[in-house]
Amino acid sequence: METTSHASSKPQFMSFMNLVKSNFGNDESLEQTFTGGPDIIHFWGGWNKITAWHAHIAYSKNIPYIITPAEAYMPWEMTKTPLKRATGALHYEKKFVRQAQHILVCGKMEADYMKAMKWNSNISCIANPFVTYGITSEDAIDSLKKLYQEIIALYDQHMRRMIVNKAKEICSNAEINDPTLETIEQLMEKILYLKYLYQRNNIPRQVLEELALFMKQQNYNEEIMAQMLEQQKLLKFTSELEAVLYNEGLLTEGFMPVIWRYDRTCEKITSSIRN
Repeated sequence: METTSHASSKPQFMSFMNLVKSNFGNDESLEQTFTGGPDIIHFWGGWNKITAWHAHIAYSKNIPYIITPAEAYMPWEMTKTPLKRATGALHYEKKFVRQAQHILVCGKMEADYMKAMKWNSNISCIANPFVTYGITSEDAIDSLKKLYQEIIALYDQHMRRMIVNKAKEICSNAEINDPTLETIEQLMEKILYLKYLYQRNNIPRQVLEELALFMKQQNYNEEIMAQMLEQQKLLKFTSELEAVLYNEGLLTEGFMPVIWRYDRTCEKITSSIRN
């Protein structure tokens, strides 16, 4: 989580934010959080230079983020600083909102305004239990947990589809006639997916084990695989990944398409592994 001064200045949101913070995380050091492999980041409040920078990091590392504007884009707030927005900030605010995986608001009026702005169509509403009758704190947290899980799952599905398409494109453009090309494509998918997980600093051990098992059980042209890895600038990462698999006791040299190498990146990969 990260809260802005705008959100913190709204008493009606403070209790809700503190409730969410106590259940899911804190906003004391988001820079440190980025190295811990977060599944999702929740920004409370609108755009400012800090949230813009952190959203940029999240986007570049393929970490989905959600925004609760805390009325930052309601008409009475948008007219407070017209000069700043007229001189360029509005462009960055739109980008901040458009790149979010989801917008969460606490009331129907704000949801309607956000829909009318058309900056982001993925909008949900969870009522603030501290100002709304009919919803308990437990209900709100349960709804938010389900929303987080849904967003994480949808984002992972989106990335998997992109990776599958990327692997197909790589193999179709290779113009190689080899009976093991389909297997090479599947292996390329797994390596690309692991690179994505590494960028997020969150590699489930099961995914590593599946890669090692695939490399041991499947037959494919290792020479062609190595050439394609080099063309896609994945040779170094694959060799480092092999070193990690070797150190974890999951793979031996006889099943490696390229020569493994151990360096500092291997330590980072290892620290990214989650059981």
